[in-house]
Amino acid sequence: MEGAWRGVFAQKNALGDGAALGVVFWLHAWLAKETGFWRFAAGLGVCIACLIVSRSSTSMLAAIFVTLLLFLLMKGPTGKRGYVVLLTVLFVALILLYSLAVLRILPGLDFLLQPFIALTGKDMTFTGRTQIWDVVKEHIKLHPLLGTGYGAYWIGPLPRSPSIAAIARYSDYYPGQAHNGYLDVINDLGYVGLVCLLGYIVVYLRQSLVLLRTDYTLAVLYLTLLFYELICNLTSADWFASIALNFVITIQVVFALARGALDCRLLATRTVQSPLPMPRAAVGGPGPL
Repeated sequence: MEGAWRGVFAQKNALGDGAALGVVFWLHAWLAKETGFWRFAAGLGVCIACLIVSRSSTSMLAAIFVTLLLFLLMKGPTGKRGYVVLLTVLFVALILLYSLAVLRILPGLDFLLQPFIALTGKDMTFTGRTQIWDVVKEHIKLHPLLGTGYGAYWIGPLPRSPSIAAIARYSDYYPGQAHNGYLDVINDLGYVGLVCLLGYIVVYLRQSLVLLRTDYTLAVLYLTLLFYELICNLTSADWFASIALNFVITIQVVFALARGALDCRLLATRTVQSPLPMPRAAVGGPGPL
């Protein structure tokens, strides 16, 4: 895009991702009282400036959504798990509705996109993305169950690429991805792959909600990062982008959640196997007066 900055990254969207994640981390650190105000203001200001000059609409939208969620979770009734569960369910439902509206799966949901269009200045085609989505959805119909194989469709602008001929019908530009992570998963791995992805999301949510009992602040950060990833994949394919910054951070969170779940199970096992000793009076009758 003309006038967009990319900084040290390969493209503007990568700069937008880095800046949006910076906003999340700085805001979380300040709300958790892990940093001073002036350091927070300086770091947040730099991240917001980079986010603006990157002109990445996806990163801007995701940053707005997740910072709102972060405020609600950190400034709401802290420690009340029911409140967090309710808020999480509401945000999941909202993202699901936006997914249906963006992909035009259900008619009549275009009104949900009006705030996004007004905020970013985009049109209803999302900068030509809808044409790419139509091409991918046509290809999905050929292999709906298991897909065409991981990385078998977007192999580059080569004669043997199954995507080059289909994209050429609409444009000379070769996108290299569907610009929708969910469509790319279905296209590569079929609806079986989509079910596996949904299973991963459910397990991530469950482990994060369990972590609320022992480390509320860290669990809120993990939930916020998951929602950022869910939103970004509406207009960008990041589930398979192994070199993307948000992909790397998400993988680190997954390992951290797995380690936390293991520690909780080990602690529960040790507690059951080594119960606290009962008082002498309870074990052997009344003790000496």
